[in-house]
Amino acid sequence: MKEIKLNPLQLEIIKGITRKDKVIAARCGWGSGKTSALVFSILYLSKTRPGTSSLLVTDTTPRYNSVLMPEMEKWLAPLGWTYNHTMKQWTDHHTGSQVWCRSYFRPGTREATHNPLEGLNVTSGVCLIDECQTLTQEVAHKALGRLRAGPSPILILVGLPVVDAWWVNMAENQNIAPLFFSSYVNQDNLADEWFEATKMLPAEEREAMIMNKPKPPTGLIYQEFNEASQCH
Repeated sequence: MKEIKLNPLQLEIIKGITRKDKVIAARCGWGSGKTSALVFSILYLSKTRPGTSSLLVTDTTPRYNSVLMPEMEKWLAPLGWTYNHTMKQWTDHHTGSQVWCRSYFRPGTREATHNPLEGLNVTSGVCLIDECQTLTQEVAHKALGRLRAGPSPILILVGLPVVDAWWVNMAENQNIAPLFFSSYVNQDNLADEWFEATKMLPAEEREAMIMNKPKPPTGLIYQEFNEASQCH
C-alpha cells in the first residue's frame, strides 16, 4: 500500500476533527486533495471512534462511482476494509467502524422529509460531504438530523471555489475559520506539466479553480442573453 503523506489541507481537516470543531469547511482548487482528505478522515475516525458508523455524502451516484469509490478502494481496501454494494457501506473489520455512502439527489417534487439520508444511524457523530458547490445547505441540515446518536457532532464540508459558498458561511457563523487552499497545496502529488497546462485556461477560470480566487459574476444579464433566449 502507498504510504499516506498528508498535505496541509488534509492535515488541517484532521486537526479540526481532533479539536471537535462543529463545522470543518474547506473551499479549495482543482486537484487539491479534497476527496482524499475525506478518505483519510474516515481512516482517522475508524481509529479514534472505533466501532461507530459515519456518513459520506456526494451529489450523485455517478460522481460517487467515478471519484469517491476509486479513492476509497485505493486507501481502504488494502487495510482490510470491505464494501457492501447492496448496503452502500464500507466496513473496517479491525475496528468495527463503518461508513454509509449516499448520494443526495432529491427531486423538487418530493418533500424534504423524503431524502436519501433518512433512517441512517450515524453513531460516530460525523458526516463528510463532498462537492458542496453542487449541493445546497439542505444536505447539511438533513445530515445533522442523522448525527444525534453520536458524540461531538461534526460536519466536514468540502467544495470547489465559488463566491458566497454556503459551507464557508456555515463555518463562519459558528466562529470557525474555514480552510482556503489553492491547487498548489497538493503540488507534491501533481505534475508540473499539469500546472503549466492550466495557464491555457481563461484568466478568471484559472484564478478561481487553481488559485482559489473566485470573482462574482459580472454582466450576468447580458451573458445570459443569447440567440436561444430570443426565440419565442
